[in-house]
Amino acid sequence: MTALTQTTHIVGYGALGRELARQMLAAGRPVTIVQRSRPRDLPAGAAFISADIMDGAAVTTATTGAT
Repeated sequence: MTALTQTTHIVGYGALGRELARQMLAAGRPVTIVQRSRPRDLPAGAAFISADIMDGAAVTTATTGAT
């Protein structure tokens, strides 16, 4: 599996996370958004995993296998 086919996990979905997700999805790259609550504007094609970034174990679990 190459880096281009691996899912990229974006932790947090502020302005930078939104733009990164938009660009990666436009390029055909799989994206998973990781944050505490599901964004209302989660883009089509993006996956979502709920994890509180203040909980190290939850973030480790959520990003296992991430690039």
